[in-house]
Amino acid sequence: MLEFLIPNNMVCHATEAMLFASIGCAVLAVLITQMKISSIGFTMAHGAFAGAAVECSSVLR
Repeated sequence: MLEFLIPNNMVCHATEAMLFASIGCAVLAVLITQMKISSIGFTMAHGAFAGAAVECSSVLR
């Protein structure tokens, strides 16, 4: 999607993932706030940290 702007493939995919995740999290945050179930927000944040840690450990091998 952004290959014409960013020549580095890894950075391009990371940027695309960041954009899609930010949009998805924004939509989910509004829904969670409206439904008054903020404990799910803490769960999502810790899940994101775990996902980032797994990805970093697999890339750094």
